[in-house]
Amino acid sequence: MMLAGAEAVIFDMDGVLWQSDRVHAEAYARVLTENHLPVVDYATLAGRRTDQVFRQMLMARGRLGDEGEVARLTRQKQAHALRMLAVHPPIDPDGVEVVRTLSCRMKVALASSASSAGVELFLRTSGLAQAFSVVLSGEDVRQAKPDPEIYLLALEKLGVVADRAVVIEDSLNGIVAARRAGIAVILKKDSSQRDLSQFGEVHAVIDHLRDLL
Repeated sequence: MMLAGAEAVIFDMDGVLWQSDRVHAEAYARVLTENHLPVVDYATLAGRRTDQVFRQMLMARGRLGDEGEVARLTRQKQAHALRMLAVHPPIDPDGVEVVRTLSCRMKVALASSASSAGVELFLRTSGLAQAFSVVLSGEDVRQAKPDPEIYLLALEKLGVVADRAVVIEDSLNGIVAARRAGIAVILKKDSSQRDLSQFGEVHAVIDHLRDLL
């Protein structure tokens, strides 16, 4: 079994349990275009917290410390994304089944860089709120992925040591964060990911979440 010996499994949300990458890419593109900022490849942003993305973009344009603008852009992007996600929730039925099954065998956590509103929308539409022992959003930590803070906090709240946990991730930033926390990582890849060398060493690569069972 892929999770043999694990006492806990920690799921990322976007791109793993919530097939939301297209929505977030569109929301970023819309906000960047509306605000005359350069549109970038969403793959470089995946797994990062929205405010830190905009802070870095403004810093690159010589606007260090413009926290009011960071907050405004962040609100815009989150509003666009939440509207689209609420209309067509991109729930993966396999993911729902897998989380429920695993929650009967071990501790299961959700550790996402998304806003608390985004996490709450996912939990409400998926019906998985009771399946997770621990739920963390990007608002629960000071530093976003690839910093390991959110995964270290998840371990602390789960009461599990790093070598008894496994993280399920889909982004480079998330994988780096988990590895820095000392946790084995399983990469949930999508059909667009051809060259997996960028992700470095991972415990395993899966095409579907049901491969975990």
